[in-house]
Amino acid sequence: MSNNKRQVNFNIPWKKSLKFRLTILFASVSVFTGIVMIFFLSHLYLGNVLQIYRIEFLIITITVTLVLFASVIINLFIIRKFVILPINKIYSGVTSYTPETGKAPIYPRQAAMRYGDELEALERVIIDMESRIFNSVEAERRASSVKNAFLANMGHELRTPLNSSINMIKEAIIANDDITKSKALQQAFASSNDLLSVLNTILEISNIESGSLILSNSPFLMGMVVLEINNLISLLCKAKGVLWEPRINVPGTLSLEGDKIRLMQVLAILLRNAVKYANEEQGRVLFIIDLESETKETVCIRFEVYDNGIGMTEKKLGELTQMFALNSDDIHYSSSEIMLSACSRIVKAMGSQIMVESKTDNYKSTSCFSFTLNLPKATMPAQPEEMDISKIDFSKKRVLIADDVRVNRTVLINMLSQTGMEIIEATDGKEAIDIFLVESENIDLILMDIMMPNMDGYEATQQIRASGLPKALTVPIIAVTTRSYKEDVDMAINSGMNYHLEKPVEPKTLLSVIRRFLG
Repeated sequence: MSNNKRQVNFNIPWKKSLKFRLTILFASVSVFTGIVMIFFLSHLYLGNVLQIYRIEFLIITITVTLVLFASVIINLFIIRKFVILPINKIYSGVTSYTPETGKAPIYPRQAAMRYGDELEALERVIIDMESRIFNSVEAERRASSVKNAFLANMGHELRTPLNSSINMIKEAIIANDDITKSKALQQAFASSNDLLSVLNTILEISNIESGSLILSNSPFLMGMVVLEINNLISLLCKAKGVLWEPRINVPGTLSLEGDKIRLMQVLAILLRNAVKYANEEQGRVLFIIDLESETKETVCIRFEVYDNGIGMTEKKLGELTQMFALNSDDIHYSSSEIMLSACSRIVKAMGSQIMVESKTDNYKSTSCFSFTLNLPKATMPAQPEEMDISKIDFSKKRVLIADDVRVNRTVLINMLSQTGMEIIEATDGKEAIDIFLVESENIDLILMDIMMPNMDGYEATQQIRASGLPKALTVPIIAVTTRSYKEDVDMAINSGMNYHLEKPVEPKTLLSVIRRFLG
């Protein structure tokens, strides 16, 4: 069916309706037929062909006229019942068509250019509906294709560091000398951090697409951001043989307020990308942090990431620039572009914008990603004194560890083993409640995972607090989980937990928090 651009006003005036047109047609035909018959009878009468009286002629004429009129009425009734009404029924059905996908009804575009009868209106509606249904099916097909491409790319991004970690750990196990073992473990550690970064980005994309991206505002030290980024990227550069050049021109003691986790996530993605595309021979990644301006309340910091990789074509540069500038909602097939798009949206939520440049001089390419942030200054809370783990003694304390993954429980047990603390294990929230109901008087602290089968950590905490036992409201419950965003911390605290720790947790951090509650 051709894509005719003519449009129809569905409020059809009666003069243009099918019924009116058919009425005029049949009436005209009937009048014309009547006139012909009257003329023929008059000719016969005047020619004395038939010996009839005037009264008989009048009766014949009236009879013919009534028959013709009745014929028009009967024809109109038949046409209305078997033609017009079915057309109107089909017309009203398609104008409020609802797809089987459960989406909103599809209404035809309202017209304004010309009028037409029901048949033409129905044709226009069908053409319009056909086009919209085709577009809907095409959109579904494209979405499915994009989803498959996204999963394939993300699968590759996840398997690459995972495969490296597994192989390096195997190499460390069978290594005969300490140097080989150390190098293998360093590579495994770098790959594990790489994997963690990819997973965090995928989760971030999910938050962005669902509209639940919420930035936290908490104090942090710029020096800690630099230290953690340096620990991660230096290992990645060392594993690939790339020169790592951090140039930090801000004081490490600078205390700021903002979302440290997401800032580090953006920097990690940009730097991982730089390491990935850096030249394999004489590769170089340059990381610059400059203090552009400072007032009593705020500072303006510029972040720049350079690599001497393959560079970008004008087309690619234009696509990335447009994506960053317009914050496009298009889903890109490249996993790197998906991550860069997530970075762009996070930085935009922070009130800034990522800029991208690429230059080629003397056959050498340089790409640069940069952005600036205006962050308020903050006062850091007092930090606990550095403690000597070997001197910590919790020999008279009992801790309940609730986690459905055995390896996670083993890691926590190993961290706590040198403190002399007695440990009880639970494999899910329900088992943790059962143990607490029986041994509540002997449990001094609970380390609670969040995502567990049968019952999650939130519900388990709520039921423990509501159990009515003497220690139900006072026993410290600490969340130890991979769910680390502000909304997750808030949910943990609102469910009755006392503190929130993010996996993987450092031994000193874990013991420092425990000592805060147990003294």
